Amino acid sequence: MLLPKGFVLNDTGIYDEVASYPVVPPERITKFWGVYTTTFRRLVDPTASRLEYFWWHVWGSDRRYLSGPILAKIFKEISDGPTFVPLRGPPNRYD
Repeated sequence: MLLPKGFVLNDTGIYDEVASYPVVPPERITKFWGVYTTTFRRLVDPTASRLEYFWWHVWGSDRRYLSGPILAKIFKEISDGPTFVPLRGPPNRYD
């Protein structure tokens, strides 16, 4: 199921939570990865796919040692920012 733009959004508190950690604990990284894996598989949302890959790469590399504020900034940019290549979706998905 592919939903229209703006139907599913991240709660702004999630960015604050990530930013609150000096280093995000591995169990939280695993949880974030799992949430976006499920979201992508159920909703086929291209942004959820990008976030799934982001958390997977954080979890499996030295990026997991980056500070919470830096990860929160990257996370927010991927989640809410523009894309280099337009993402697929129905005609009403992106303006």
